[in-house]
Amino acid sequence: KEKIVQFFKDLDIYRKESVIYPVHELLYRIFAKTGYYEYVLALPAGSVRQANLDMLIQKAVTYGTTSYHGLFHFVRYIQNLQKYEVDVAPGNTSSEQDNLVRITSIHKSKGLEYPIVIVAGMGKTMNRQDSRAKILLHPDYGISADFIDAKRRVKVPTLPARAFSRKILVDGSSEELRVLYVALTRAKEKLILTSCDRHLENRLSKWDVVKECQTQALPFTITSKANCYLDWVLMALAREHKESIAIKQVSMDDLFTPEIEKEMNLLFKQKEFEELDTTKTYSSEMSEKIRRHLSWVYPFEEELKLHSKFTVSEIKSMYGEKEEKEEAIESLVQKEEAAESLVQENQEGELPFEPTLPKFMSEEEENVRAATRGTLYHRVLQLLDESKTYHTDVIKGQMEEEVAKGKLDRLALKSVNA
Repeated sequence: KEKIVQFFKDLDIYRKESVIYPVHELLYRIFAKTGYYEYVLALPAGSVRQANLDMLIQKAVTYGTTSYHGLFHFVRYIQNLQKYEVDVAPGNTSSEQDNLVRITSIHKSKGLEYPIVIVAGMGKTMNRQDSRAKILLHPDYGISADFIDAKRRVKVPTLPARAFSRKILVDGSSEELRVLYVALTRAKEKLILTSCDRHLENRLSKWDVVKECQTQALPFTITSKANCYLDWVLMALAREHKESIAIKQVSMDDLFTPEIEKEMNLLFKQKEFEELDTTKTYSSEMSEKIRRHLSWVYPFEEELKLHSKFTVSEIKSMYGEKEEKEEAIESLVQKEEAAESLVQENQEGELPFEPTLPKFMSEEEENVRAATRGTLYHRVLQLLDESKTYHTDVIKGQMEEEVAKGKLDRLALKSVNA
């Protein structure tokens, strides 16, 4: 009962505050009062949950810049995102300084550096589909295809088609070699290359021909025979460093047994935690330590509410709030007295009673918002000639001229202090 009563009290407070505060400030206040922001951090994947709350705050800030206002429209906005299944990325919890493993493509890693780089899949065959297409396209040479004899129902490769195929193959290999260079130059401290091959001994012996090459740079006739990144690496190692390649045969048992043992240990630990008696104290020392941490109160809590800096509008609202209230009360009193006098004179027959016009039809001074007034000040300063010397009357006169020309809104005459 006490929890439900307190809940409705808090809900009533939040309802009143939702009318006063922007949505993002309301969320901040709810997080601070309930401790929900800290609570989610203790849940599984807590850092991601907190990042999602931060993203919700950011959505509320962005919503505040639109023409819509209020909690109701914000809730409808979030509901529409869910209704139309708008893809919203989860909150990002990682940064460049975090201790983590980043998985990325070679193209995406271009220009970046990492302490340790693992280039995986070196044995994957390079894509040569473009060179084997039925219609071959080349940006410099044009289009080529095989000769087709419809009567004899045969297809014969033409000399241009073979030339095109070879050219596309060479260009593709050159591009792949540049990509490999990018992969091999991303590491700061350590570079690890991994590959799988069913017949590694045969592949190693395949490149023994490289030893006979006398030139420092490998000739094109050899490098063009590579089918994967591993071939290029083995070519470089085959000359002088073949003995540095340590070959170790790894069985399936060696790969899977440690992983199975690890998973089983985690499963047993989980069951052990599920069967724990939560009413029992297993360690009095740890229990006391946890109690001290949970009951600790920050001694300078009040100082956190102090602003480190104030905007002009905040200072004005702090010091001008009392004066504005007094002026507003005085204005209301004057209006009531004037209304009573008008009614009395009308009853005596001295003056005809005139109905009050709506605000949009009257010529009373309009209540200009601060943002609009600021825009008008900018516009007036923009129209002034900075080479002239001004005083108040001249500025007023020029403002009236600009209003007459249509370059300045008439609100400026009432809102801008010359």
